[in-house]
Amino acid sequence: MIKLCKSIAKSNWFSNFIIGVIILAGVLVGIETNHEFAQAHAATLLQLNHFILFIFVVEMVIKIIAEGKKPWLYLTNSWNVFDFTIVVTGLIDLFLSLDASFVPVVRLFRLLRLLRVTRLVNVLPELQLLVSTLLRSISAIGYVGIMLFIIFYVYGVTGVFLFGDNDPIHFASLPKAFLTLSTLVTMEGWVSVMQVSLYGCDKVDYPFPELCTKPEAYAVEAPLFFVSFVAIGVWVVMNMFIGIILNSLEASKKQQADDNLLARKQAKSNTIFDEILFLQTKLDNIKEQLDIINVWVSKDIGNKSHQDKN
Repeated sequence: MIKLCKSIAKSNWFSNFIIGVIILAGVLVGIETNHEFAQAHAATLLQLNHFILFIFVVEMVIKIIAEGKKPWLYLTNSWNVFDFTIVVTGLIDLFLSLDASFVPVVRLFRLLRLLRVTRLVNVLPELQLLVSTLLRSISAIGYVGIMLFIIFYVYGVTGVFLFGDNDPIHFASLPKAFLTLSTLVTMEGWVSVMQVSLYGCDKVDYPFPELCTKPEAYAVEAPLFFVSFVAIGVWVVMNMFIGIILNSLEASKKQQADDNLLARKQAKSNTIFDEILFLQTKLDNIKEQLDIINVWVSKDIGNKSHQDKN
């Protein structure tokens, strides 16, 4: 039974089947957003959701049995813990749906069905690699975020002091300046914002003319401010993000290769160990048979010697 479950859990057809079920689960969640269609086919959708939950439960049981005499090893894998959580929430949703008094809670657990789609990360090694890369780069990205905050703060304060009177929509206060800089770092409409400070709010199509009470043109300061911010915020910082992600990706690939090599070595050692145990069992059986033969031979020799004496 254990060998059968191991072969099923590691087989490609089973993995492809689970991928198909996960995709079906995602499609059903999308279909349920069409309330008219969902109400018209409520019974069919409910049966399909029960079928998907049943498949996930069977998959979990197979993987637990595949661990042999140590079923708790199933939960030592973080991805398996995630799958286990999804199955448990699905079972809770199933049991709560039987009681009409739990309707608000049932809606919450039905929303959690969307997590089934994220199970693709577990069954596709390539997605696992990307997720592990992002997790590995969090610490480094945090320092880049601190640096980006410092840049935002410096440019935000500078923008309020320079352009606050001329452009109160974008630089009237530090929070507004932060919001403006967050838009500029995406390079979305940064030229039009710069033109307000470059020519003055009275010379451009200002969104709220009544706020343009102190127009002033900054022919030198505005280009230096905006161009330098875009250069630092977009080119430098974004390239740092990309560099961190690429380094983390290489590290994740190396770690994945090391894990696969270790798993193959363990599988090979387990196979050799199983063969040794098998040979040991065979030798023990042969020894028992030889002992039985020796006993019978001793009895025959004893009987013959007794007959010879007579």
